[in-house]
Amino acid sequence: MGNFARVLTAGGLALMLAACPAGRTRFPHAVMTPAAPLALPAAALVGEGGKPFALSSLQGRWVWLYFGFTNCPDVCPVALDFLADEYKRLKAPKQVQAVFVSVDPKRDDPARLQAFARFHHPAFIGVTGPDPVLAGLTHALNASYVLEKPATPGGEYGVSHTNLIFLLDPQGRQVATYVPGANPGDMAADMNALTAQGAP
Repeated sequence: MGNFARVLTAGGLALMLAACPAGRTRFPHAVMTPAAPLALPAAALVGEGGKPFALSSLQGRWVWLYFGFTNCPDVCPVALDFLADEYKRLKAPKQVQAVFVSVDPKRDDPARLQAFARFHHPAFIGVTGPDPVLAGLTHALNASYVLEKPATPGGEYGVSHTNLIFLLDPQGRQVATYVPGANPGDMAADMNALTAQGAP
C-alpha cells in the first residue's frame, strides 16, 4: 500500500473552538486563537544543506507553520498549494515566511525537503529535526503526528499528522490557527490587515 496521511486535529475541534474570543478581533478568520500568545520551546531543527535551523531566526517576521511529510500523497500538497495561493495575495510578502516542517526525518532529508517546499512556492522553506525535537514542538502547539508501522520490515509506511496552519507572530509566539482550504483569501486578508497596521 502506498503512503498516506491520516488527518489529525489539534486537540479536537471542541477544544479549538473554546479558544479566547478576544484574539479573534485580530485574526477574524482563524479557527482558534490561544488565550494569550503561546511561547514555543527552542527547537534544534535542520534546514537547507543540513545546517542547524531555529524558528527564532525568523523573529521579526510572521510565520505560517505547517507539519507534514514529502511522501504525503494528497493532504500536504493541497495544504501547501493553499498556502502558496494565500502567499500570492499578500501585500507585504517579505514580512511573512511559510515553513514546512517534516515529521518524517528518516525519509525527508534537507535536499528533498527544500525541493518539495519550493515546488509549491520559491519563498517557502522546509525543515525537520530529530523525533524528540519534533515531538516537543508539536506538543507545544497541541498538534500531533504518528509514524505508522510498515506492513513488512523496511517497507512503506504512512504518517498521521495534524492538518492545520499555525501562525507565529514576529516574536515567535503562536497566536492563531487556520484550516487549509477554508475560505480562500481569508488568511491572507487577516495578514494584510496586520501588516498594514504594523502590528507587532
